[in-house]
Amino acid sequence: MLFRGYLVLAIALCLFLIQVSARFGMSRMFARYALATNSVEVADTAVQFAPSDPETHRARAAVFNRQQRPAEAAQSLETALTLRYRDDYLWIELGNTREELGDTQGALAAMDRPYDGRRTMPTHTGSAAISCYAWDAQTKLSLSCEPRRLRTLVTRRI
Repeated sequence: MLFRGYLVLAIALCLFLIQVSARFGMSRMFARYALATNSVEVADTAVQFAPSDPETHRARAAVFNRQQRPAEAAQSLETALTLRYRDDYLWIELGNTREELGDTQGALAAMDRPYDGRRTMPTHTGSAAISCYAWDAQTKLSLSCEPRRLRTLVTRRI
């Protein structure tokens, strides 16, 4: 009798895991399709399949940015950041989006978040480290790049 209980529990657990992985896979598939077609409806469907997946919110924000809707993109990125707070790239995307909205202080705060007092930005995939600092914050934002790893120096006027 105890064996049957464990067997039923194991089957229920397997069915649950199949359902969870199917929802996750469907959400990623819809997110990729939304990026390929720039469809907000498909991105919303991806978020409905897996609302706790920050990648679906990031894809939704990318679609909004491509459609020149930075306010909705910023909202999606903020939702993604509540789910994955320590993702440096999400913070940088949020900073870029806030810059498009004209929120210079919000952009600087979001861009500064990944550094946490470090000199170079931590990386997840081995991409180049970037040092970001505000120089004359009312007129310029300067990005200085580590010369051994990046070839360009980007300076933009805000």
